[in-house]
Amino acid sequence: MGDSYDLMVIGTGTAATTVARKARAAGRSVAVTDFRPYGGTCALRGCDPKQMLIGGASAVDHATRMRGKGVAGDVAIDWTDLMAFKRGFTDPVPEKKESGFAEAGIDGYHGHARFAGRNGRRRQRRSHACYDDRPGRTRRRPSRSSRNFRSESSS
Repeated sequence: MGDSYDLMVIGTGTAATTVARKARAAGRSVAVTDFRPYGGTCALRGCDPKQMLIGGASAVDHATRMRGKGVAGDVAIDWTDLMAFKRGFTDPVPEKKESGFAEAGIDGYHGHARFAGRNGRRRQRRSHACYDDRPGRTRRRPSRSSRNFRSESSS
């Protein structure tokens, strides 16, 4: 865990993924860290799941307003089914994000991160490398000139 990186990205949402991938594509050594499941707020708890839930509520609302105007019968939300539908989209996101980072050569960590030191050094607390245990995966060593990130366990 004494690795150094050119860029340490805190978070794994849309913006963080874009920055990490662009830096990696430019040849930089990159790592990401997130204390929550990989994917970010929009994909897991915000924008995307909200749209699925709103879709169900809108369908019921529309059918209710159309009652007596060619639409008959009662319509109701089955919360269990609606949540299962939402989870069908959100549950695969963390694993897809992690494997996508690994395939791009971006190291991933789980845990809280904070800024520390005079030079904006980022330190990772209570974390582990999430790609080290993959069979056949060899860790790419960052260049010695990269000193932007070091884990606390190696300090």
